[in-house]
Amino acid sequence: MSKARIWTAITAILALSACVGEGFNRRPLTVGERAPEYGARSFTGDSIDFEDFQGQPFVVNLWATWCTPCRAEMPELQELSEHYGESLKVIGVSIDGHGAKDLIQDFLEEVGVDFQILLDPDRRFVREFTSVGVPETFLIDADGIIRAHWIGRFYPFDSVNVALIEDALAL
Repeated sequence: MSKARIWTAITAILALSACVGEGFNRRPLTVGERAPEYGARSFTGDSIDFEDFQGQPFVVNLWATWCTPCRAEMPELQELSEHYGESLKVIGVSIDGHGAKDLIQDFLEEVGVDFQILLDPDRRFVREFTSVGVPETFLIDADGIIRAHWIGRFYPFDSVNVALIEDALAL
């Protein structure tokens, strides 16, 4: 084997190990940690940052139009938003791709959702929150601390979940 091929192989191995190593350093977020800084464009085009909700607890739900469990939980998230009103902000983060705004609009109208929706076609939320997929939901308190984390279908009115939400509101 020539020296050039050896150096090429070594360089490729080092580059690959750097990429893989970065992935191993990213651990899932846990309850009790500060939520990452995150912002995105709203469905209406406004720039929204989670810092905007400082001092107010909120639920953030990662979803997509093609996700069957997302479709099932969206009406309940709308009900949660209506039930708590201004005391608990409900935010949806859509990871549908670029150019899916009409598809998202149709979905929101179909399921009757009017709470805050953010568009994240580049899936920054997934990277920042080390999400595993859709749906995934976080309860973040007024100080920006993650108080609960649900992977998969979220049942907001389950008694355990109501207690977690009520606790976050009481802080």
